[in-house]
Amino acid sequence: SYAVYLAKQSKKVVYISFDNFGSTENYFSGEGQFGTSDVIFALKSKKANLALKLESYVKQDSRGVYFFSPAKFAMDMLEFKHDERIQLINELKLMGSYDHMIIDVDFGLDKNHFDFYKLAHNVVMVSDGSLISNTKMLNACSAITTIDHNQDVPVANRFNVLYNRFSSKTGSVLEEGAFRNVGGFPVYAQATIDQIIAQLSNNTVFEKLD
Repeated sequence: SYAVYLAKQSKKVVYISFDNFGSTENYFSGEGQFGTSDVIFALKSKKANLALKLESYVKQDSRGVYFFSPAKFAMDMLEFKHDERIQLINELKLMGSYDHMIIDVDFGLDKNHFDFYKLAHNVVMVSDGSLISNTKMLNACSAITTIDHNQDVPVANRFNVLYNRFSSKTGSVLEEGAFRNVGGFPVYAQATIDQIIAQLSNNTVFEKLD
């Protein structure tokens, strides 16, 4: 939704998923025969024309978002090493073709995850505001803040919380000792993924992430 929001603002945005078992085609569709498996192969081949390869592998959704199709086989993602993922981000940055990159990655506290956090302008955590979710968020905040003391590049101030499927009847917004709250979205019942994306991409909440 944030990617579509940016595209509506005439920004050139590329969405990259490092979810080993997810699929960008749940959200976007575009023409082309190449995808993440080809990206992985190109990175491993270490060829000089990597930028041209990446440019030919990317697809564009009808709403303007650029993305890579998912890997042909889930096992391919296991061959997608951390240093290659970082190289992909840096290569796309060096190309200068995109105003924004949105990286979908799971949360973690190891060095690999901190490499991602250090590259990011904003890190967005998603919560529904439930007791269980809030407890996890507070624990994550405490851990990030503690680890930050030993980091050469602090990252805690880059973290934000976005509330999704939020209801004041079943959830609450964290105020003390938590990451910055940028707002949230209610539950959209009986709506398709495309309908939800369309609704969310019109929300001014995303302005706080610009």
